[in-house]
Amino acid sequence: MRLKCQITVARRMIHARIEAALSGSWTYLAELFEDLLKRLPRRNTTSETLSKLLAGFKELQDRVEATYFEAQGTDEVVDNPAEIKEQVPSKTQEMDPTEVIPEPHILTTNQLNPVICIRSIDEHRADAAPKSQTKDPADSELEEWVEETRKKRETALDLPSVMQAFPETASWARNMGGYLKDWSDLHRVAGKLGPMIGVLSMP
Repeated sequence: MRLKCQITVARRMIHARIEAALSGSWTYLAELFEDLLKRLPRRNTTSETLSKLLAGFKELQDRVEATYFEAQGTDEVVDNPAEIKEQVPSKTQEMDPTEVIPEPHILTTNQLNPVICIRSIDEHRADAAPKSQTKDPADSELEEWVEETRKKRETALDLPSVMQAFPETASWARNMGGYLKDWSDLHRVAGKLGPMIGVLSMP
């Protein structure tokens, strides 16, 4: 329970920082965050798995915090008279301050799209790779529900009942060179027979 709470706190902190979206490699950080979210277990799991997830969230949180505060620092204009003196021409310095035309401040950074390597996330991906082939219990439950629904529909109205109600359908199928073995055969015959008797299919 404690590991899950720590993961939740780290996840919320990362989400809040990325939502600020000031500057930096936020797109890549967001992708790493989404990758970790997909690996959160839906059911009870081992402490080892939770520990690896927590390590990944902690490392990503540190990276997000560093990028966040770095972005805040680059937005502030540093008051450095020596640097300003070198950049401003001497003629401009002699002019009256009211006559100086202000120019937009250009932010510079030495880290353009930095490559981030998070070892714990890569290790967790390697560990989770074989598990990805295992079918999720929720998917199995969904497939069982779909199969059960399909069976109920088939039992509610089966093909023999239709053939008994419309016996001429079988002879039409034989004349067209086939037999009615399942619902797909019935749909095929109905599609061919419709235009012959003036019944148009609905759009």
